[in-house]
Amino acid sequence: MKQYLIIYLTLVLCLWGCDRHDSADDSYVKEVTPTTIVNLRTGPGQGHGIVRGLHPGEKLVVVGSDGEEWVEVTTSGGEKGYVASKYLEETGYKESGQNLSSGVYHGVDETAYTPHLRYKDGSLMSDYVRFVFTDSGFIFILILFAIQYGVCFWLKKRYNFRQYMPMYERKSAGWGIFAVIVSAAFTIFQIISIFSVRDGASSNDFIFSLMILSSGLIMATVPWRLRISGYRNIHCMSSGAEDSRADWGGTLGTWMWTILIIPLAVFYIQSFRYIRISFDDDSFFGMVWTMAMFLLFTWVFCKYFWTYVVVKYMFKSMNSVLLGIVNCIMGWGIAILGYDMCGSSFNGIFYIISLWLLVLILMIDLGSVLTTVNEKRCGNCHTFEGKYTGTTDLGSSYKTEYDWKNGSDSMINRRHENSVISENRRLVRTTKRVDKWKTHHHCPNCYNDWDIDNSSETTVASNTVERRWKETYIE
Repeated sequence: MKQYLIIYLTLVLCLWGCDRHDSADDSYVKEVTPTTIVNLRTGPGQGHGIVRGLHPGEKLVVVGSDGEEWVEVTTSGGEKGYVASKYLEETGYKESGQNLSSGVYHGVDETAYTPHLRYKDGSLMSDYVRFVFTDSGFIFILILFAIQYGVCFWLKKRYNFRQYMPMYERKSAGWGIFAVIVSAAFTIFQIISIFSVRDGASSNDFIFSLMILSSGLIMATVPWRLRISGYRNIHCMSSGAEDSRADWGGTLGTWMWTILIIPLAVFYIQSFRYIRISFDDDSFFGMVWTMAMFLLFTWVFCKYFWTYVVVKYMFKSMNSVLLGIVNCIMGWGIAILGYDMCGSSFNGIFYIISLWLLVLILMIDLGSVLTTVNEKRCGNCHTFEGKYTGTTDLGSSYKTEYDWKNGSDSMINRRHENSVISENRRLVRTTKRVDKWKTHHHCPNCYNDWDIDNSSETTVASNTVERRWKETYIE
């Protein structure tokens, strides 16, 4: 619950610090375009001077109106004037990012816009997203998520796993299922609303992610609580009895987390379109230093932040299969970042070498995450309290491999001193010892035990058993 309180408080701070307005109409400006060639005039009426002609498709921003016949607009070049409203067609809404004090517009700066948010007038979903960024919307989110956090805290107490609770004393799952349905409905509404106005990556994606995680608090955690409340405990361990909610609770949680993962993965992957890392030292030592620093940064991120913060707290209620998918998505983001860095920093052979090093870095990063999760995370209660309890040696075995490799001309006894050697190949036999062992781990929270199989290969012998070549001699 602490991790979701952090998410909730972060969302509140982000909404508090973002550009909010007293009403949704002041937060966003209307975009229009002429339907035909029309004049931009200095005032509302044909008696005023002409600034210039406007062409169909040209983007204009409505900043005011003078009755129903004339509207005040600003062009993308900063020109201000009035246009007859009957010759304009509405194209949507954009986030203003400008000071619209007392109806006076203080210029247009295209870089101040959030270019990938498209709002539709009169749409319930568009109006909701616009409403969130208003003062009233901030209060609404504050109250709504506070209530949801309180409900989730109550359900945590209601469906908590207790080793010494008899099964007949466990609470009914009805209230939990009802809360999950309501939470899922509202979360799906938020997801559809966000993507109905979002066209590509948005500068507000971080806030959108927090909104989805906050609204999905109940749907992500309660099914897991229902699942662990149906576990066997000391009262039914000998008989093997178990509440059926241990099965359907896990299935329900899987579906709920799947709904949350899809939009969050989209936000995460598309965010790397706006992150660029580039270095000017296009040399071998520069490439090695750059990739070494990239390995250090990503390894620390994966080993400590991702594993011990995100996985341990944020994804505590997620099952192992979905967690594996999320880890792959995380690695995908690192791969995109590293690929762009290599492409913008190196050329030629250094670029190819850097890509091979990037693959090696990804294997190291994902390997560190997988190893830590397998050793520390209990597959039953999902806590990070796994303890190493011992090792069982499973013995060793040997395997032999054969491989054709290129041979050296100096190792061939030529029949003619001036002959030409070609297709020189040698068959190499390699003998490897495979050591296998199993480590044992125990969870003190739910008394679950699990084993991890390990193995390593060591080359003990390698020799050439056959040589083949073609010798050509011309008199």
